[in-house]
Amino acid sequence: MAEVVHRNLESMLPQLEELESSGIFTHDEIKQIVRRRRNHEYKLLRRPARKEDFLAAVQYEMHLEQLRQHRKKRLGVPTTKYDAENGILNRIHSLFNRALKKFKGDLKLWLQHIEFSKQCGHKVSLSRTFGRALAIHPNNPGLWVMAAKFEFEDMKDMSSARSLLQQGLRTNPQSKHLWIEYFRMELLHTDKVKKRRAVLGVDMAESEEPSSDQFLSNKAASLVYQQAVTNIQLDVEFRLSFLPVVLLFHDTNSLQDQVYKDVEGTFPTHPLVWQALARRQWEGLDNPLTDAQTEKMERQTEELFQEGIARAGDDQSLVMQHWDGYLHWCRERVDNAPSSLRKKAVRRMLTAFKQASLNGHLSEAKYKEYIDTMLTLGLSREAASISELGTGAYPSSLPLWIARLSSCSEKVGQLCRQALDQVDKQHTLPIWEFWVNHALENEIKEKEIESLFKGGVASGVAAVYEAMSVRYLEWSYSVGGVKKTRNAYKSLLSERQPVPHCLYERCIHLERRGLLERSDGQSLKHLRELYQRALADYGSSHPGLWLGYIEMELRFPGGLVENVGQLHWKAIKELKPELTSDFISRYSLMHSESAVVT
Repeated sequence: MAEVVHRNLESMLPQLEELESSGIFTHDEIKQIVRRRRNHEYKLLRRPARKEDFLAAVQYEMHLEQLRQHRKKRLGVPTTKYDAENGILNRIHSLFNRALKKFKGDLKLWLQHIEFSKQCGHKVSLSRTFGRALAIHPNNPGLWVMAAKFEFEDMKDMSSARSLLQQGLRTNPQSKHLWIEYFRMELLHTDKVKKRRAVLGVDMAESEEPSSDQFLSNKAASLVYQQAVTNIQLDVEFRLSFLPVVLLFHDTNSLQDQVYKDVEGTFPTHPLVWQALARRQWEGLDNPLTDAQTEKMERQTEELFQEGIARAGDDQSLVMQHWDGYLHWCRERVDNAPSSLRKKAVRRMLTAFKQASLNGHLSEAKYKEYIDTMLTLGLSREAASISELGTGAYPSSLPLWIARLSSCSEKVGQLCRQALDQVDKQHTLPIWEFWVNHALENEIKEKEIESLFKGGVASGVAAVYEAMSVRYLEWSYSVGGVKKTRNAYKSLLSERQPVPHCLYERCIHLERRGLLERSDGQSLKHLRELYQRALADYGSSHPGLWLGYIEMELRFPGGLVENVGQLHWKAIKELKPELTSDFISRYSLMHSESAVVT
């Protein structure tokens, strides 16, 4: 190992001597560089090799290169021999190459080398690195795209870029990303040629493109699209994903027609197709429209949406998706319509909502949107009627039941019971919370409120039990003080095992609060019982419980200071090892603060 390290260091001497003679680094600094490189070399040669060692060496050389460039500029040192000028950069490349021989499968390492080569402008090295990386990672579409982009944009070599993407597609024929980027690149190439011709004002040479007319009409991109849909069949979203790319370029109407005709012919009833067809005339508008033009386009769009709905036939699922798309467009028109046409857009949207609802074609999400729209317009009575229709169509829908309850002013309790019967028990917490809030706001009798809390506690759902238990305790304290709270939590603690930690915390908090506000002489006794029960369940995982118990004995009137030592010993014994250090540090801080106060 020592011989290899010595040989590697000797090969660096000419470059280091020139850096010293040019004044960029002093003799002592050169010695330090040699020493640091020697240390790195020994680490790189040890077994097993570690990627972190290579990255540390690379990072050091990068910092060294930054320092060299800064000093050269500051000192005005003229450019030296090529080897000295690029010696550090070449060493970084060498370190990356050595690392990649050891860790060929590490894609992140390849990308780091690629990024470094880009920053340095080493295009030849970058081409070689891409080639080696793709040989190791041929199934990574993003890497093929990155390599092709480099050839196209940096090397100005469309043939190589096209060849790379074609090779990537032979390896990954089902990669949607590769097909879309290949399509985009062909359009970019054609667009650049068109712009170059426009600037130069000359025709394209025959040798540049064999079929210039076809080339300029985006024939290459058209062929890519055909190949893509042949390889990835019956995927409507994939075919439609070509449209946003096409719309980025001018003079692509024929290509747009090809895509629209293809999806309409292949998927004649699909909602996404008809949404795309209906929205087509709104895409790429450069000039503002008059009200008359806007109204005409809106009528044409409505007709297309209605045709799509008719094409869906008796398939209820498809019909509902068509209506969702139409209603979404109606909402967009309300948001984007000029002020002179906004009222008309609102009427259109409400008419569409009503028609879809009456025909049974309104989805759960759109029912909720319908209700919210009516509330926004101040039509609360209509919103209540719609929410009733919604819960009839989707009886297990929690959002629709909450909307219905929110718009209800009478027989709320009866409606809440109905909602609890219909909605999945595991999702009923919002209904219980709504019911409790309504009861508290409307000053219902205490017995009825207490009965309501007990109903939530006994629901059999953990989330409802925890939330209702905590609120029950807080309400009990607010209406009956610590004694009523004590009766409530004793009942609660016997309801469910294990008792949730949050419930213990709330019981302890309210007992301590009662002790501070108006002690009845029994609070310390009950607090100790609570802490002991809580620690029996959670003593190994919650240092805060131990600290709270110790603090109570230390600081509260009537506390037993002699118990503190035993509690500390038990805590150290029972807590998980990873929690003991935290407990000890917090205990020491608390104990010192207590001593200062004393």
